[in-house]
Amino acid sequence: MTRKDIQTMQANATKALKIAVKKAIARHEAAGVPAVIWRNGKVVRLPVKRKHK
Repeated sequence: MTRKDIQTMQANATKALKIAVKKAIARHEAAGVPAVIWRNGKVVRLPVKRKHK
């Protein structure tokens, strides 16, 4: 496997992970529950964005 192959795989994996995170956050927002993540060594709850009527 060449260095370019590895870089391509890393880029594809990063892209896939970003898409998966966006989908997971969207599912939490749709369900009305906060997403819980790990940020800077601490557990953080991402608040649900409120929809205006």
